Amino acid sequence: PNKLGGVIALVMSIVILFIMPIVHMSKFQGMQFYPINQIMFRFYVTILGLLTGAGAMPVEAPYVIISQILTVIY
Repeated sequence: PNKLGGVIALVMSIVILFIMPIVHMSKFQGMQFYPINQIMFRFYVTILGLLTGAGAMPVEAPYVIISQILTVIY
């Protein structure tokens, strides 16, 4: 693998994060105006937290099933 290519990709990903607010022309008003987006975001964060906690559990019967169900929901 080419390390220079990886370094360039990493730098470009950071540069894009700084450039996007300057060139972004969307009429998006913010999360407070879109309640369904708030619900979906909170659901996503909750599932992500539960998956993180399930990943710390031992590989045993109830935890494996819970992890699989949460993965399908995710």
